[in-house]
This record gives sequence, C-alpha cells and structure tokens, in this order.
Amino acid sequence: MKNDSFYRLAEPLDLIAVCLRPVSNQLLFVILKFGGRIDFERMQKTFCELLYAYPLLACELDISPRWPVWKTRKDIDRLKLVTVQNEEADESLMAEHVGRHRDPGWPTIRVTLFRGRTTDALCFDVDHTLADAAGAKDLVYAAAEIYSQLEQGSYHSAPTASIGERSHKPVLRKFGPYKMLALLAKWRAPSGKWKFPVPERGSEAGCAYSIRRLPPEAVGQLKKYCKRHEATLNDVLVAALYCALNDLDESNKVSVRPIRITVDLRRYLTDRTKLRIANLSSSICVNLERDPCDSFDETLSHMSGTLGKIKADSPGIGATLALDLIFLIGFRGARTILQTFFKSGIESGRANPMLTNLGIINDTRVNFGATKAVDGYLLGPSLLVPGLSISASSFKENLTINAGFRADNATRALVESTLDRMVSYLPTLPDESIS
Repeated sequence: MKNDSFYRLAEPLDLIAVCLRPVSNQLLFVILKFGGRIDFERMQKTFCELLYAYPLLACELDISPRWPVWKTRKDIDRLKLVTVQNEEADESLMAEHVGRHRDPGWPTIRVTLFRGRTTDALCFDVDHTLADAAGAKDLVYAAAEIYSQLEQGSYHSAPTASIGERSHKPVLRKFGPYKMLALLAKWRAPSGKWKFPVPERGSEAGCAYSIRRLPPEAVGQLKKYCKRHEATLNDVLVAALYCALNDLDESNKVSVRPIRITVDLRRYLTDRTKLRIANLSSSICVNLERDPCDSFDETLSHMSGTLGKIKADSPGIGATLALDLIFLIGFRGARTILQTFFKSGIESGRANPMLTNLGIINDTRVNFGATKAVDGYLLGPSLLVPGLSISASSFKENLTINAGFRADNATRALVESTLDRMVSYLPTLPDESIS
C-alpha cells in the first residue's frame, strides 16, 4: 500500500449493513466469465493500484468509537486479495463458493480467479458495508479499466482519486423540507405478513444460494411481453414472485400482503454515470393483492398500477429519512432498535419477502484488456433467518435470478419451489399469456 493511512466517518447507510449482520451475511458477488485468460500477476497489480487510487477499499469499518469510522487496515499488505482456484466456474461451483463462511476479519473486497481448461472467470466479493450492488459494479468497472491500461502500458499511478459521493445527503437536498416531511409522514414499516419456516432453537446452518438463469431467447420473449403490456421487467418480476408466493402459501390467500423492493437513490442524482462506490440504496414496501381467479396478465395490470403510483411519489425517500431519524440517537442506540425489530420477526417466523433488481452489468466496461467478458451476473446477500430475499441481474441478453438463504432443509425446499414457480410464471414463450 502506498497510502500510509486513511480515515473517514461511516455513512448511516453503511451502518445498516452492520445492523443486518445477525440476519444476513451482507455480501455481494459480481461474477464474470471470459472467453480467454486473465493474467494473474496483472490482476494482482490491478488491485494494488485500485487500493492506491481508492484508499477506502483498503479500510476496515471500526465500530468501537461512538460513531463508526473507516480506517486503513494495518494488515492490508499481508492480505491475499487476489487468489486463484483451478476449477471450471459453473453455477453449482459458484453457489458453493459464495456460500462459504467468511470470518469477521475478511477484507471488504476480494477476487477469486477461476482457471478453467480454456477460459477463466472472476468472482468479486464485496462487503455490503462498503457498497451496494451499483457501487460493487462501479468497483469492478474501475478494476477493468486499470487492468486494461496496465496491459496496454498506458497506466500511470495516479494520486488518490475521488471515490464519488458516498453520502445520501445530496439526494435529500433535492427535496424541500415540506416535501420531506410529507414523505416521512407517509412512510410505514409494516410487520411481517408472510409465514416462513422457523429453525429449531439452537440449530446452526450456513449460507446457501440457488441460481436460475434465463437464456437470451427467453429474455427476448419476456421483453416483448413487457412492451405489449406496457410494463417494466421489474413489474413482471414482482408479479411473478407474488403469484409464486401466493401459490405456495395457501393460508389467508385473499388478504393484502407486502413485498419489499429496493430503490437505487442514484436515480435522484444529476450525474448518474459518475463512479460511486457507496451505499445509496433504500427500499419501498408494496402492498399487493391477488384474486385467485385472476390471470397473470390481470395480476400484472393491477400491480403495475400500484407500482406506478409509488414510483411517481419519490420512492425510497421516506425510508431514508426514517433511518436518518433513528441514527440521530447514535449508532449503538440505532443498532439496538433495529436488531430488536429484526428479532421480533425471527421469533414469529413472519417476514416480508424482498426483491432486489441488481441491474444491468455493462458488458462494454467489464472487458479486462483483450480478454472479453462473455457472461456475468450478480448475487445479493444471503439471509440467515426466516424470510426470502431474491435478486435479479442482467448481462447482455441473459437474466439471472437467485436467492441466498439459511441452508436448512425446510428453507431450501421453500426457496427452490419459489424460484421454480416464479420462473414458470415469467412469459418466455412467443405470444404467451399465463393464466
């Protein structure tokens, strides 16, 4: 490390990830597959330059002060941030790799190079305290750019670069005080309405991941369906998840029940192309209802109307303001409040499922020099408690849907069934209408 030390106050949205650690592993993974080879030594050099240009990446989050701080790790030079594994990177291997236990001292970023017989893959591990999915992608884009310049011999070690705005304050400044007060007044934190398997008291289980991949032909038909029905891909994913959950949960079938959806706060910033390795995500809770007699098209129509109204009313801002208020009492007090809320949901076995659209991986920005990326996807955090968290991401014409979950048999059966049924609802055949 060329930088001697770095010190920066943590942001409230960084600390949410700390508060969530008892219920989730709070790790993000960016997986890229290539049509050729990645140079291991050049990748090591890339990470050295990456940490020099963006010193926050060489930090650990110290939560011992009254307000947590990012500070340079004393052992950063001894950590192996780039490792190699001589295995073919198929989906089953990736699911096994990302599900492995990470020690508390694990670095906030790390990359594993998978050496196949003729091609390579990279798996970037990113701690959620450092960045959300959009920030993780920005980190990978920065690494690809440095690697490419090193290959061409055009890279020159630059002075410390801006890691981009990490605070959500510029987002809130887009709204006047009366608007913020109105949005805060509307915000509610609904209690869990969906029943999930509760593990036996004292039982232990690690993380597991289940991955579903839709090929270009299916995604092409899905996009045509979206266009015909004037719906977004996210709308269709929400509708498919809601229908799947209703099919599997026979109790209280006609009641209104919520699904949580993440919101990227970068949508409110003027320069959305600027690199921001940060946590700038919030969420909304959408209360939905499905008549058992409705077709999928009818369910989607009702859902699109509900989502449209929410999208028009500054989504995600109310939840962000509420978190700001909670953290006014300090980190320790806020953590106690939030973890008490999480504990009540764990004991009841009731939670609200979450769908996170991790977005599109820009295929033009993940080529490492002459080695072109041919496929890729993101995996979101894995839950360690009752609940369901599903993520979706796109690369070119491929769509990946996945869930991370507590690896007990009852939860695995529920997750696998939900993903299978969710995918079955997606209109991926020509002129398909699902009843």
